[in-house]
Amino acid sequence: MKLRCKQLLSGILFLLFVFPVFGTENDDFSILIQRLKEGNMRFAQGKALHIHQDSARKHELISGQAPFAIIVSCSDSRVPSEIVFDQGLGDIFSVRTAGHVVGNYELGSIEYAAEHLGSKVIIVMGHDNCGAIKTFLEHHNDNNVPGHIANIVQFLKEEAEQQEVLKNEENKLTASIKTHVLH
Repeated sequence: MKLRCKQLLSGILFLLFVFPVFGTENDDFSILIQRLKEGNMRFAQGKALHIHQDSARKHELISGQAPFAIIVSCSDSRVPSEIVFDQGLGDIFSVRTAGHVVGNYELGSIEYAAEHLGSKVIIVMGHDNCGAIKTFLEHHNDNNVPGHIANIVQFLKEEAEQQEVLKNEENKLTASIKTHVLH
């Protein structure tokens, strides 16, 4: 299990918690992580290949999918995992929610990809300036959050690790994002 921080040329900081699905061999895991690193490097350098995005790939996937990675990430439009890792159709099983908050439905999706589709790697990806985490930090002491956004703030409030961040950390936004990725 590893935490990685990567500053991309786009100025977005990604925090990654990476671990293999149970039963994945170390060599397979290393190859898959290298594939993501190389794709991310191409994206960061503006040299994306846009692999697996043609009509041949679409036809290939009609009979089924076998994404090699599960990526849990924020819904933020600036960080779509298929693009930032330069992957294509059928390569990544994406689970995206505001602030990469994971509940029962998301866990079910992760389990489905691992057990039924054969995904070998799970990555939890956070990013800097996350609006959901900012909202939590702005409203952790009040109930002035509109609609269902309040559920996200409440979820984060209940994390013991987030309470520690609120008490002890100077740069609360970065610390809160990092803590939430690890949680």
